Amino acid sequence: MIFLGDSITAFLATAEGRPAFNRHYANLNAGIVAVSGDASVNTLWLLNTLPKITPKVVILLTGANDTRCNLSPATTAANTGKIISFVQANWQGARILLIPTLPRDSDPEAVTGAGLERRFAHTPGVKIVSMRDLFYNATRPLGLRDDVRDRVHPTAEKQEAMAARLGPVIERELRQSSASD
Repeated sequence: MIFLGDSITAFLATAEGRPAFNRHYANLNAGIVAVSGDASVNTLWLLNTLPKITPKVVILLTGANDTRCNLSPATTAANTGKIISFVQANWQGARILLIPTLPRDSDPEAVTGAGLERRFAHTPGVKIVSMRDLFYNATRPLGLRDDVRDRVHPTAEKQEAMAARLGPVIERELRQSSASD
């Protein structure tokens, strides 16, 4: 199992994110391939540098930095599609769990993430695991929320909530993958 993404994903390897990672994913032989500051195009490039691997499940959360880099939601969706195509072509049988881009200060209504949900909702081999409701509240703007540390990155408590939602989905996908082997 591999996590692909940007700093939100890389956070799982930090002292603050490690407790949630250890509690929910460590026993699942999980790896993290994520670089802080990367846009979706960087994640795509990074895939081409990896050694031959065969993950059963790929958790993809990228695109948060695209708005900071002035990339449009359409570009984020196109890059995400290319990442999905890469995974499907190179890691046959891998189940893809797509976590649409989380709200952030430059995209507080999660327009980018909502677009990803719509675009990939019916893509074969891709399961959407939305976290939007954990962050977005129209009456409480993102920048004033206490569940993100710096208007972008989830706190340890919010990472725990994300992991609690994602963990059972991962376990189900791993069981289904093993059953089809």
